[in-house]
Amino acid sequence: MSIYDLACKYATSFALASCHRISTIHSLKADYVKFLHDKVVVCFSSLHKQSKPVKHLNGIEMHRFSNDENVCVVNILAAYNEAVKSK
Repeated sequence: MSIYDLACKYATSFALASCHRISTIHSLKADYVKFLHDKVVVCFSSLHKQSKPVKHLNGIEMHRFSNDENVCVVNILAAYNEAVKSK
């Protein structure tokens, strides 16, 4: 699968699984993504449209979906990460 296809698949699955705006997904930075054993934690470095002045958006935990690895956001992000590193 190409990097473009992986990026589209990740953005779509992340949006569906987290119910966040596309602007939030667009602001994701690789430095703020932490891979753990059975999940990935995504933190944000800036304010977002849905943030209140005193309350910032907390990090998002995406747990591994072992029933179908083709739709698992953690697996898709890991595959995208590997594809980008190898280029």
